Amino acid sequence: MTRPSRGIALGGVFTALSVVILWLGAVSGLGTYASPMLSGIALIPVGRALGRKYHVLCFIASGALCMLLSADWEMNLLFVFLLGWYPIVRPKLQTLRKPMRILAKAALFNVCAAAAEALTLLVIAPEAVGFWMAAALWLLGNVTLILYDFALPIVSALLFKRLRL
Repeated sequence: MTRPSRGIALGGVFTALSVVILWLGAVSGLGTYASPMLSGIALIPVGRALGRKYHVLCFIASGALCMLLSADWEMNLLFVFLLGWYPIVRPKLQTLRKPMRILAKAALFNVCAAAAEALTLLVIAPEAVGFWMAAALWLLGNVTLILYDFALPIVSALLFKRLRL
């Protein structure tokens, strides 16, 4: 196989895997937060094997397909606004010194999560969540991002070892 056809095939397989994870999360009703995380992780091998350009293209395709095929809009918005592309920008953030890296990650998460949740609350379900529930979700979201950030290199290493990348 030539390099472009390998990239298209590998990208298509992992994009499909990402979309299936998102769809299963929406169908089960339990994956509003876990499915976008797993879908973002499912695209990491594309970036490792083929580079950043293919990783970005697969993220865009996954985001577009999940918006078309999945019924859980909150989950879709979390994937598109943050959890899908975070594994793409994380290596660049890791090059920063530790205090700046923590601040940059926290700012990035809070701005993107606020945009996703504002869109969810204002457009999709205006009366769904009260102030205290939104504050609790914001706090849990920050804790979850810390755990996600900690788990990404571990899961990536396991994926690369298993896939022999």
